[in-house]
Amino acid sequence: MRSFEDNNRFESYVPSRDNNYDYRWFWDDEMPGLRLLSQQIQAQSYVTMRLVRPEGLMTLPDGTQIVVPAVSNPSGVESTDIDPGHTQYAIGIRKDTTDMSPLTGKLVAWRKVYKPLDQLPAYEFCQDTLWPQGEQYLRMIAVDANRVIAEPEALGKTQAAEAGVIKEFIRNEIQRVYGSGEVWFMGLVDKTAYRSWVHNWGDVAVRRIGEPKLLMNPLNYDDVALVPTVIDVDNFYANMAHDIMTRSDTPDRKLLTNFIYMAHGVSDERLGSDLAAFRAWAIGQVNNNNGDDT
Repeated sequence: MRSFEDNNRFESYVPSRDNNYDYRWFWDDEMPGLRLLSQQIQAQSYVTMRLVRPEGLMTLPDGTQIVVPAVSNPSGVESTDIDPGHTQYAIGIRKDTTDMSPLTGKLVAWRKVYKPLDQLPAYEFCQDTLWPQGEQYLRMIAVDANRVIAEPEALGKTQAAEAGVIKEFIRNEIQRVYGSGEVWFMGLVDKTAYRSWVHNWGDVAVRRIGEPKLLMNPLNYDDVALVPTVIDVDNFYANMAHDIMTRSDTPDRKLLTNFIYMAHGVSDERLGSDLAAFRAWAIGQVNNNNGDDT
């Protein structure tokens, strides 16, 4: 499997001009202040979404609140890898704003862990609920010299941030690492992220590979279950297109619109001739369709 260090730079990525947020990426050993801010955003978001109970937050000496270590990531398993440089953070702030408060600012954040499959928190937690074909797929990716597994986690936004920022954030991250061989393996919360992502992008692009598993920590709400899920970033657009064309005789206008949005800003050359042609067709379908969005 390709080393995560090969993914340190993506100079070819230019953020889309229609972004409402500006983004910054950094490694865990580079900016401790921003890392703490990311943890604060996670804490407030998890409480707001009823994933973590209020008593699941701990208050630091300076008054800031973060999730207690026992439940500090969506996988429910705290990382045992203390070597720096294995976790990448991203933070977005609404353009034309300067408020960096996790309580009042318009912010979004997540982190990605780059480690061998068996050491990923999602695998440690979900391995007993993986389907055999899901386990086989992960093992195949793990030994592929052209692929790299990463676990996205701690995705969250502040209460002041718009709901649509999550979709914009994921679009940016997919476009940023597109073509790098990156595969995301994660435990997505069933009642929030998993259902939303499948609704937006289809169950081929957002692929379930096992049974949901409840988080049993009393600091989590009782109904929080994680779904073992993978997104093959290099094939994200192809998988969306496949889902759109095979789901029914009439293409789903919502998925067509989401495909156009997710691919907006990617050049035809980078997208590839077939997908560029599909995008042009999708734009034509949406423009010629006077039906209501769903």
